[in-house]
Amino acid sequence: MVGIIALAWGFWQQQQTGSAVVKAAAQRKLVNSQEQQLAQLKAAIEQRAVDPKLQQQLSLAEQELKLKRLLEQRLQGQSYANNGFSSSLSALASIQDQQIWLTQISIQRGKMALAGQSTSSDAVPKWLKQFKHYPDLSQQQFAGLKIYRDEQQQLHFSLSGSNHDERMLGGASE
Repeated sequence: MVGIIALAWGFWQQQQTGSAVVKAAAQRKLVNSQEQQLAQLKAAIEQRAVDPKLQQQLSLAEQELKLKRLLEQRLQGQSYANNGFSSSLSALASIQDQQIWLTQISIQRGKMALAGQSTSSDAVPKWLKQFKHYPDLSQQQFAGLKIYRDEQQQLHFSLSGSNHDERMLGGASE
């Protein structure tokens, strides 16, 4: 009985080994086939030529990016032009004075020049004194104040932006 069991077990083992050998051979064929396909794809990639139009587009895009970065760097250095202008206009709009109205506002290189009309000559200095309540305006310096009447007897004024060595009429000192 032990001999029959050993013989049956040997036969079963031989069947299992044969099946494993057949499966291993099939796997080797599959691996060889896939290696051949991989070699063909690699050869096709190496033979593929670079598209000159794509190279040109890439070059132009890189140049554009470089110019945009340079422009961004230059604009970051102009903080007054980017931030101070709108805040100065908001501050001017916040001052409520029925005797003053502006007809011209100019801000260049941080210097402000204003022109407008007034109902009286003393209204302009009173209006300028209100600048001290607004940080953006209190830093402004004006070199000259010109008040005059036109042909219709309307009162006009103009304030010109100052250089550092000129006398200050408005802003932080008043």
